[in-house]
Amino acid sequence: MARKFISGINLYLAGIILFTLLHIFSEDTFGQHQVVNTNQTLGSELDFLSGRYKVSFVYESGLISEVKLTGYKRPQQADLDLTLTRLLTPLNLSFKQISGSQYIIKAGVIQKKKELKPVTLSLEEVAILGSHASMPRTKLQTALPVDIFNQHTIAQTGQLELAQMLHYSSSSFNSSKYGINNVASYAEQSTLRGLGPDQLLVLINGKRRHNIAVLNLNNTIGKGTAGTDLSAIPSAMIERIEILRDGAAAQYGSDAIAGIINIVLKKDKGGFYTTQLGQTSKGDGTYTQHSLGYGFPLATGKGFIDVSMNYQYEQTTNRARTYNGLVYRAVSDTSALSSVDFPAPADKVSENKRRDDLLVSEKRFNRNQARYGDAEVKNIALWFNMETPVNPNWKFYSFGGYSRRRAITFGFYRFPNFYPASSVLFPEGYLPEFPAVLSNISLAAGIKKTSPTQWNMDFSAVYGFNQLKSEAVNTVNASMSASSPLAFKAGGTILQQGILNLDFSKKLAPGINFAAGAESRLENYRIIAGDEFSYLDANPAGTPPALLKLPGTNGRPGFQPEERLTKYRANLGVYAEANIDILTSTLLSAAARYERYSDFGANLSGKIAVRHKLSDQLSVRSSISRNFRAPSLQQVYYEQQQFQFFQKNGQSGVYLVQHFRNDSPVLQQLGVPKLKPETSFNLSAGIAGSVNSWLSFSADFYYIPIRNRIVVSGRLDSSVTALKPVLASAGVTDMQFFINALNTYTKGLELTANYTTVTGSQQSLTINGTASFSQTRVKMRIANLPLSGGGNIPGSSLLPRIDIGIIEKAQPNNKMIISCIYQLNAFNFLLRNTWFGQVAAWENDPVFDQTFGDKVVTDLQCSWQLNKKLSFTAGCNNLFNIYPDEIKEINALNTNLSFGGQIPYSRTANQFGFNGMSYYTSLRLKF
Repeated sequence: MARKFISGINLYLAGIILFTLLHIFSEDTFGQHQVVNTNQTLGSELDFLSGRYKVSFVYESGLISEVKLTGYKRPQQADLDLTLTRLLTPLNLSFKQISGSQYIIKAGVIQKKKELKPVTLSLEEVAILGSHASMPRTKLQTALPVDIFNQHTIAQTGQLELAQMLHYSSSSFNSSKYGINNVASYAEQSTLRGLGPDQLLVLINGKRRHNIAVLNLNNTIGKGTAGTDLSAIPSAMIERIEILRDGAAAQYGSDAIAGIINIVLKKDKGGFYTTQLGQTSKGDGTYTQHSLGYGFPLATGKGFIDVSMNYQYEQTTNRARTYNGLVYRAVSDTSALSSVDFPAPADKVSENKRRDDLLVSEKRFNRNQARYGDAEVKNIALWFNMETPVNPNWKFYSFGGYSRRRAITFGFYRFPNFYPASSVLFPEGYLPEFPAVLSNISLAAGIKKTSPTQWNMDFSAVYGFNQLKSEAVNTVNASMSASSPLAFKAGGTILQQGILNLDFSKKLAPGINFAAGAESRLENYRIIAGDEFSYLDANPAGTPPALLKLPGTNGRPGFQPEERLTKYRANLGVYAEANIDILTSTLLSAAARYERYSDFGANLSGKIAVRHKLSDQLSVRSSISRNFRAPSLQQVYYEQQQFQFFQKNGQSGVYLVQHFRNDSPVLQQLGVPKLKPETSFNLSAGIAGSVNSWLSFSADFYYIPIRNRIVVSGRLDSSVTALKPVLASAGVTDMQFFINALNTYTKGLELTANYTTVTGSQQSLTINGTASFSQTRVKMRIANLPLSGGGNIPGSSLLPRIDIGIIEKAQPNNKMIISCIYQLNAFNFLLRNTWFGQVAAWENDPVFDQTFGDKVVTDLQCSWQLNKKLSFTAGCNNLFNIYPDEIKEINALNTNLSFGGQIPYSRTANQFGFNGMSYYTSLRLKF
């Protein structure tokens, strides 16, 4: 049905593109421009040059408006830089090229004794994100808060992967590494403004990026979501990153509730090679990264193609501690001890532990076999970005990449006393290893036309592919006893998307820009079954429940054949947007977008934003928008049955859990509603300004109420009376499913400040500060879920308390970053302090709640520019070897939170990981 829905649209769009191509190639080739004597304004001449050379100019309107050109002669055949020099120098204006197709115009700077004088610090940070209609604007000119980080800035973090670079650059962005946490160990859970990973939209060169195919179902940040794999994009290929901190579904569609990250790829000419080597202060986690790239000119310098290759290898880290729990004896063995000799329960536990310790000593069992830390990673990425003119008015562009990330994580050690997982193949227990391969493919291509007087057009097609293939080694199918293999293929998931975009924009009149367009998207989600032994239940028929062994791969059960599926979804969206400069001080922006999905229907998003300049140095801004996020195909169609080991009513046991997909007949008969979109009404207000040419600042308040937020339910069992017949019919003990169960309310304040001073011809000091303070609160939409057959499911079972804590408390609500950069001749010194507010890990029983205090992490870096082509960098991250607070067990007899003392740091709440201090060196060569 979805494919039928989309086929007609695609044919229509293809026809438009073919017509446009015929129109392009029928146009006259490079026409001649005559020398003319102009008597016009500087603004109109810049508009002409913008169309002639296919570039855009950014400037303060007061600098250009009403400037008359008298007797100016436009060169006939001249380089743009020469033309601008002749045009601007007599007017005491200067220009600077800030990208392949963008120039900034500013007041001329008088130099004395070759001393450097900064213009306005924020003026050179130009944003194109946040509007389809307007020309690029400086950060202080936008009606919305936008952060901009160039390649040099993110490289100064000393981090390897893009998500970690942004973690230490933006206070509103969070992304932390996990140990023993399944999907979170393969792809970091990246969030903005404390919301979910799937409520953040990622763009590459302004085009939508695909999400990962696999759901995070562990008790970590982002539980029940599938975000975007930022590790697939090598930082060496990035020109700059723009972060829009505001809802933008009216412009860009689903998912943009928290905001947008737009990654702009390089357009450089020439080559580079970088290498970085580092490790932690404990001697583990050694890593190396190599990047090689080159930019080739096309069309006699009017086009380009940039290509890059990136290889990264990281060894594991391990912060596990000595296991202090039972190894050979089980807790239940205390029942065999006499109540007369051991009248108190604590006495029995102590004696049981003493006898187990004797066995450990006798058999020389090693209690230090656990692994808890970063995964071992091998990552290779190949990317390109190109653009070339087709004729005087049209350009062809394309970009894309391939990445393959192989990661190996570890499970918990299976001790001999854990009967359901024990095996004669490993009489002393075993440590499962879980390799996985995360693959990404993306390709975009399009044609665009830029004109100062006619319609700008952009027609593009984008393809995205993500696959996770899971394996398991050094583990068993315990139900198969001695015949079990030791390596398994557990299957995987695939997500594909194809997008067609048509975008039009035009400057209708001075200060009035209009844009409109359409988007057609087709998505495909697949589940791939594992090999037979990865899901086989080989327990003999009639085995008593107490003697059952865990079927399937222990720690990583495979998908079964009946769980395989291929599902499609299509949607069509149209939008319109206008930006109007009211007088010279006020900018009004309005946008609306209508989308129709083949599965759940239609949605209408809208946005209004205003920026008013109180003076040349101070602006106020505000926006209100309605945003949405469509249920992901993973949330709608994920289904799996597997045996799990967990505690229930204080007793540990093995339970058969069925996750039902949302369209399952079982859920429909129960009366569980179909998933519907999450919606939000974002409100924001702020100020942005500059005190002088050295200091700029901004402050923005936001409020984001989200309705119908999608979560994965708790494990529901026969304690819910109405579920007894359903569980019996399915042959399982517990069930789960996705549901729109709650509303959340997020509010916060974001601050930024930037200061730069030049103290000499080769000396400067830059101080950047950013801070974010937020709070999220959960309110259940459903106090009790009524079932069609009678009875209900309590809200506390639909969303357990531990899951509420993940949403409200598991990531830092407060964060501050202050960076000081001192430039002295060829040396660059950086000192950065990042303050992470406290986090908490809630349990279903509040007695076991844990709060982890705030911390400050300090980074230090020194770079030496040996010459124009070669630079060397050395740095230390987490200089003072700061670790998160450790888990505190409630009493010595219950060590479940730390899994017998093995896990010192929380698996649920996370601020900055737990690797401690690390140091690195890097070398960069240009050629």
